[in-house]
Amino acid sequence: MSFGDVALIKTLRRNATVVCMEETELMVVDKEDFFANKMDVELKREFDYRFRFFRSLQLVSSWSYSLIEQMADHSKAEQFRYGHVVVKDTNDMGNIIFIGKGQCDVLRVVDLTSCSAYQRLLKQYADSVSRGTCLPTHGFKGELTNQPGSVIKHKVLLNNPPRPPRGLPADLPTSACFLIDTLHQSSTFGLNQYLMPSKQRDCRRFTLVSQSVEILRVEKTRFDKLVDNTTMKKLEALQKTYPSDDELCTVFLEHSRWKDYKHSVVQDLFPHRVAPIRSPKTQKQQGHCGPSQALQQTRYVVNRLKQTKQRSSDVSECTFTWGGAGSDDITALSANSAHYQLLSELGKGFNNLSQVRMARHTPSRQLVAVKNTNLDECTEDELLQLMNEVLLSRLFRHPNLLTSRLVFSSCCQLWVLTPLMGYGSADSLLRTFFPDGMSESLIAYLLHGVLKALQYLHLMGYVHRGVKASHILLSGEGRVYLSGLHSVYSMMRDGKKVRTVFDMPHHSPALLPWLSPELLRQDLHGYG
Repeated sequence: MSFGDVALIKTLRRNATVVCMEETELMVVDKEDFFANKMDVELKREFDYRFRFFRSLQLVSSWSYSLIEQMADHSKAEQFRYGHVVVKDTNDMGNIIFIGKGQCDVLRVVDLTSCSAYQRLLKQYADSVSRGTCLPTHGFKGELTNQPGSVIKHKVLLNNPPRPPRGLPADLPTSACFLIDTLHQSSTFGLNQYLMPSKQRDCRRFTLVSQSVEILRVEKTRFDKLVDNTTMKKLEALQKTYPSDDELCTVFLEHSRWKDYKHSVVQDLFPHRVAPIRSPKTQKQQGHCGPSQALQQTRYVVNRLKQTKQRSSDVSECTFTWGGAGSDDITALSANSAHYQLLSELGKGFNNLSQVRMARHTPSRQLVAVKNTNLDECTEDELLQLMNEVLLSRLFRHPNLLTSRLVFSSCCQLWVLTPLMGYGSADSLLRTFFPDGMSESLIAYLLHGVLKALQYLHLMGYVHRGVKASHILLSGEGRVYLSGLHSVYSMMRDGKKVRTVFDMPHHSPALLPWLSPELLRQDLHGYG
């Protein structure tokens, strides 16, 4: 935070007094050094950006040049990385927030125990226990066929949403976090109740979390002084209220019942589960099926999906959410190659220079995926790509991006550790389990995770030039990951964001089948 710079640039007399409310460390820049180091140029550039932004807003389009200038003078631009908290408690916010770039989520943490719908649920459980009765259980047993009796049983399940059988479950949540709103470019926060009387305003606590956002803050008192009648009329369209805690709790409970019901339907229709493929020793110890049995079970599920038309989309998605592949948190594991037992090979990559294997961390018995690369066989460009992938893994934080959690070297080998993907890549799923093609619902589920990862990369100023089936991974918990960060390309050049890329990706022959048609167009001059 700085002060005195505006008056210095505009050669005005300073008209503000700064009082330190606690022990403060200040850095003073002399006037000569200020201009000699061209600090005024950077401040003017920031002012021009703020001025252009406010000038482009439809809300203040009726304001004069001088009013916009005052707004820009008394505003502050800030950037927040993905997942960082912009405002922890909106009740403590004395300013108005404008979204310059990116987007920001409005979250609300609700104490469910204070909601009437939740209290009714608790009373229902208490009454059930006191009477010694059991609430309706999960549906029926057997297969869903075209027989009349089976259809009647299915209707009973539809009309009686499943509930926990007896008493309160141990993991019943007492609070929940809700996504209330998403603020996009040119949106505002702090004006949605501007025209409401103070007694009618929503005083609940909300939290703003960045999705890679740039905001501009303006003090509310400053906005009050500048607002005119035309702007007041425009503010009427921005007035809105968020759902109450009781409404949010009701939605949460309905969603929980639906998830329970969906799980019940899948359990009744498909008693055989598809488990992630593990090493032979682990399968023997834990009773998991081998690869051949997993293949038979998967084909069984696919055939049942073709036969059962109703609710196929839900079942297709849930089929791949069973089982687990270990914890995603592997940062606490040791960086010593002697502590890892290499098991079966999972695949190769990076022009066959890297070998991906399943490994077990012997001290903790945790399964991980290890990518070994022989550095002596890599060219200088390939070494730069590997270094870029490791550096980007520290920059990116997104639940659908597979980043390197632990990296170390041993002799001439580079070890890159990531969580084990229980179902492998989309390429291996297609070749092994779905030779006739995946269902549309499963494809949509995979692409939804990929698109969320790509959206995050684009907001961070990068593009992924290696999106292909082998880079789309599915964990044992059903989470979709996009890998291949060595193919990520920065769109920033000389401090500016470029809009086009003219060169082809490195090692492009392997990527040709996955490139868009416009990148593969021929030069017609070569045909005479």
